[in-house]
Amino acid sequence: MKFISFLIGLMIAIFSLSANAQASKNTHQVIALGDTAKEIKTLNIHIYGKEIKVIKVGGSRVQVKTRVSISLNNLPFLNYLMESGRYKLESIPNGGDSSISIQAKFNKDIVIQEEPCSENISYVFYVPEYIENVQIHNLDPEID
Repeated sequence: MKFISFLIGLMIAIFSLSANAQASKNTHQVIALGDTAKEIKTLNIHIYGKEIKVIKVGGSRVQVKTRVSISLNNLPFLNYLMESGRYKLESIPNGGDSSISIQAKFNKDIVIQEEPCSENISYVFYVPEYIENVQIHNLDPEID
């Protein structure tokens, strides 16, 4: 009898762990700043994300490490989202001044069978040392 109770408890624990599982993956991107890269002094970053780090490095390109976790335990679906370009960032020149913007491409929530799929996105930006000012504009409405 004790063995059956133990077995049922173990199955419940395993089920609850798998029910809360998430799919997670890292991706890397290099963003060229154009021919006048050394003239850029301000970088405006418009993204969705809960954790954002900026690290100054040598070079003339912005490198981005993105970590994405979705609330579904479905790695093939996360791979599809990444391959479709959902988490790619694009650079947008700011009309001749000494700044450039990097922004997220996606803006729609994921809904599967009428259930929302939550995303947790974190970034590490490796920014050239000559850029004096990095302004982060978080587009996530949950972030104050």
